[in-house]
Amino acid sequence: MGLLLFASRTGRPVFRILNRLGVSTSYRTTVLRIHKLAERASKALCSVGYDEHGNKRYFLVVYDNINKHRKAWMAAFGKQSNMQNGTAQTAILLEDVPDGAFNTEPVLEACNKGLRRNLTTQRLVADINHDHLKRVGTGHVLRILVEHVPILQQYTKTVEQRFQSSYAIHRLPTRRSTIFPPQNL
Repeated sequence: MGLLLFASRTGRPVFRILNRLGVSTSYRTTVLRIHKLAERASKALCSVGYDEHGNKRYFLVVYDNINKHRKAWMAAFGKQSNMQNGTAQTAILLEDVPDGAFNTEPVLEACNKGLRRNLTTQRLVADINHDHLKRVGTGHVLRILVEHVPILQQYTKTVEQRFQSSYAIHRLPTRRSTIFPPQNL
């Protein structure tokens, strides 16, 4: 009952009265319980950062603002429409992260040297393999054609093999992401 009262921002005098009636714990006991819950949650969160073999795991944390307008049906003193604001987060497990991937020293060193000034649009365009890009674009058009034109469906296997071999430069393994929603953190 104390946690419910605390969550609804009940004042200390109400805590005192309900505690003396034997309905709730005291305010101090409730706060101590919340601190213990926070410690347990912190330990559980730290344990998520390591796999069963003790290796570090890395996460991408996505934050989103939540704004909910609560309209009062019958506005009166103390019952007005209000906006509730909050933040929700989700942690996504990053897989196959090599050691040193999040080392910031090379980035800071490049910033200090001003290497970003050397990065121009012409330089980026020169790094693009336009021939390969054209082949992959053509492959996607072929993929659509063999999927939707019945007489061309005999070439489906050949088109898919090209995506597995000649169109593939840096293939990423396909897998389902491991997501930790806020209630599991």
